[in-house]
Amino acid sequence: METLHRNTKISLGYVAGYLIMGGLLFLWVPQTALKIFQSSGQYDDIMIRVVGLMMLGLAIVVIQVIRLNLIQEFYPTTLMLRMFLTAGMIGLYFYSGDIMFLIISGIIVLGMIMTVYFYLRDERSQGPA
Repeated sequence: METLHRNTKISLGYVAGYLIMGGLLFLWVPQTALKIFQSSGQYDDIMIRVVGLMMLGLAIVVIQVIRLNLIQEFYPTTLMLRMFLTAGMIGLYFYSGDIMFLIISGIIVLGMIMTVYFYLRDERSQGPA
């Protein structure tokens, strides 16, 4: 693995990891996934499985960003997307009162913090261009 953005790749690996794990859970065992995420709502299995498919699709994109070393090009997009998703999850929490949306927001925010920290650390270690 190249040293340029090595740590940022690791933090995006966390993102790919939670997208894959969550996606598989929502796809294969939707009601169990809701229990794991402490959901208090009632959701149809079909829509939960659709969410799982979408998460797996996003995981494929993140893996390609890492694999093809497109960190520089997609870094701002990954942050904006996660901010958008976090805002949406918080909105859904206020709408539904379901704690699951705050738990998912926390997972997303942790990944954002890791990505920003490691990106800045990687940039500093490279020095001026």
